[in-house]
Amino acid sequence: MTKYRVDVYADTICPWCYINKRSIDTAIKNHQAQHPEDEFDVVWRPYMLYPNAKVSAYNKKDSFLLKFGPTAADVLDRVQRVGSSHGLTFTWEGRTGSTRDSHKLILLAASQDAASSSSNHTPSPPLSPPPTTSGDSPPLGPCAIPTSSHDADPRPESVDVNPRPALRHDGLTTTHPLTSKQNAVTEAILSGALTRNQDISSREFLVPIALAHGLAGTAEEVLRYLDSEEANVRVDAEMARARVEIGVTAVPSVVVNGRYRVGGMQEPGVFGGLFERIRAR
Repeated sequence: MTKYRVDVYADTICPWCYINKRSIDTAIKNHQAQHPEDEFDVVWRPYMLYPNAKVSAYNKKDSFLLKFGPTAADVLDRVQRVGSSHGLTFTWEGRTGSTRDSHKLILLAASQDAASSSSNHTPSPPLSPPPTTSGDSPPLGPCAIPTSSHDADPRPESVDVNPRPALRHDGLTTTHPLTSKQNAVTEAILSGALTRNQDISSREFLVPIALAHGLAGTAEEVLRYLDSEEANVRVDAEMARARVEIGVTAVPSVVVNGRYRVGGMQEPGVFGGLFERIRAR
């Protein structure tokens, strides 16, 4: 039996991150069909592209057009075409803003998953900084933080396959990654914000998701958590760790078993190939 730890660094307003989620889910499903004894932990971690964004302050389509500048039409068409091959139809209408609250809920779901599985779950390999040697397949491109308002389609990263010594593990685990609470909450948030014109920064959108997936018993409890110092500190700590310890500069970015980094959006076969290489070692 092989154990896999998949840490996904993403922002909930990034369409490439949603497509990458579908790729990861498909790769895990395909792998477990061939190797049902293998186990996966998948944990979604925050990386806010715009950490200082305000709530409901921006037109969503205008934000994407500004981000990609003169190439915006081509980039959005490309996103739509690739998304369609994964069963996704993106919409760009409505308001948008800070993604901070959405990350708080995703982390809360991860903690609840960990609590429910801690009694019978064997810890996964610890997390380490990603290696630097490029590997097999170029991705379609990450949602890099723009250095100006006219950044083009972000430059691709690579698949890194050389292991390094592992660092600490923070205890978050997901025994059944495709049916976990965090996976369901992440899917609901990404779907609403990117395919149903919902405002990612609106608590009117986020609180019902939290309640529907059992993160709290009442709306008041959800709001107290979102306003808590604990929730804010945790998101900030995760962001700092991503930058300093892991070296994340763009999303999506995936680290497998704390040793192998997959940068940018990749197709399921790339993840599947990496899982097989790890299994063979």
